[in-house]
Amino acid sequence: MKNIEDLDREMFIFGSIFLLANKLQTMVDQVMSEFGITAKQWFLMVIIEEFFPEPPSIKRVADFMGSSHQNIKQLSLKLEKSGYMRLEKDEKDKRAVKLILTEKSTLLGRSRSSENIRFFSKLFFDMKKEEIQIMFEGLRKLNKNVNEI
Repeated sequence: MKNIEDLDREMFIFGSIFLLANKLQTMVDQVMSEFGITAKQWFLMVIIEEFFPEPPSIKRVADFMGSSHQNIKQLSLKLEKSGYMRLEKDEKDKRAVKLILTEKSTLLGRSRSSENIRFFSKLFFDMKKEEIQIMFEGLRKLNKNVNEI
């Protein structure tokens, strides 16, 4: 049985995740507004770039991100309108729509590379490698638990 101190810390972590998510989204929205996209659109492009070696379907990305098909489709349509992505019918499965990042998306990633390094250096500047490893493992377990609930 957990004591009240453990529960207080768990509630603090839970609340902090929401607060951090909101603050990070606001920060990224401000930076990405220069490129005509939102934090969620940028994050979608990062997910596709980093986790899918071949252009994925909307369904695969939605499942991976724990999001709805409709939400990913709306984000993708806006990215297509901005020239960062193409949506194409899958040749093998005519019902599926593949998400294909364009050269404009690649150029955005390259142009932001040094700024991203500086951002992450500032974000984690006073954390030891061991603390980052513990946080990594904890968040990985928390993500697993969320997926099982």
